[in-house]
Amino acid sequence: SPEATAGLVERRLGGPVAPLFALACHRTTSGNPLLLRQLLRGLEADAVRPDAAHADVVVAVGSRAVSSMVLMRLRRLPGSTAEVARSAAVLGDGAALPVVAALAGLSEPETAGGLAALARCEIVKDEQPMAFVHPLVRDAVYRDLPAAERALRHERAAALLRSAGATDEQ
Repeated sequence: SPEATAGLVERRLGGPVAPLFALACHRTTSGNPLLLRQLLRGLEADAVRPDAAHADVVVAVGSRAVSSMVLMRLRRLPGSTAEVARSAAVLGDGAALPVVAALAGLSEPETAGGLAALARCEIVKDEQPMAFVHPLVRDAVYRDLPAAERALRHERAAALLRSAGATDEQ
């Protein structure tokens, strides 16, 4: 909750916390405890004061802190799992397992296993259709792909979706 987030921010950063700063922390992490801890580590490391004047710093620090955590976790996973994460990031939340598998170049059982591993380390939710635990997490995986590779994957994803009968919007 916003109140619990404010309490954690106050305990971690010390002193009174401006309501606007606490709200920025809650909005940036959606109250997710894992993401909030990462955000607070980053804010603490950068010696950011929890006042209203620094509320705009929260998103930038949060994005950087979450990105480093996500990429570190991905590097610890088998290669095919990271490939599942990258393909899922290109397709976005709601992607169907067969399309993620096709884009990753893996079988559906391998892809399902990769998604299960990603759920265990809190990168995606353990549900279908597939969804990342937070937009910052998806963005970290997505932005780790070089721009040229992202473009090629988007082109391939569009072809896969078209052949699967997806709508033009998808």
